[in-house]
Amino acid sequence: MKKIVIFPFIFLLIFTSCIQRSRSCDIFDFSERINKSFGKEICDVNTLSVSENNVIYWFPETYKNAVVSFYVNDKTGNIEKCSVVFNSEKANKILIEKVKEALFFNNPYMSEKEYKTEKYISYIFEDSRYKQENTQPNLKKEIKEEDLY
Repeated sequence: MKKIVIFPFIFLLIFTSCIQRSRSCDIFDFSERINKSFGKEICDVNTLSVSENNVIYWFPETYKNAVVSFYVNDKTGNIEKCSVVFNSEKANKILIEKVKEALFFNNPYMSEKEYKTEKYISYIFEDSRYKQENTQPNLKKEIKEEDLY
């Protein structure tokens, strides 16, 4: 009787422990998630522009006033930071929500910030695991006491 109860328990434990989704997102995962979210192919990985600094740019055809840029980690290939910039005051909330949904999927380390200027609206999504802060900031110019008054 004990064998009948223990065997299925061990079997379930083995299969449920192996199933865990990754907390990372690379450009291929993002493309797959955003396409699935829109229900059509809106982001084709082959048409993305890549700069020398390992920054990937996506110019969505549906949203002419938007640019999405991805800052990719050199070692892992995961997206460290993503920014969505609109060149007018009309930010498309649908695109923002879909990008946010694709980046935040199973990743509790993502954060969102919004910046507005006269001409641009920028949404920045950043993974806190890759964030580097300078713990010892230094001044670029020496401040003299006589210059203060």
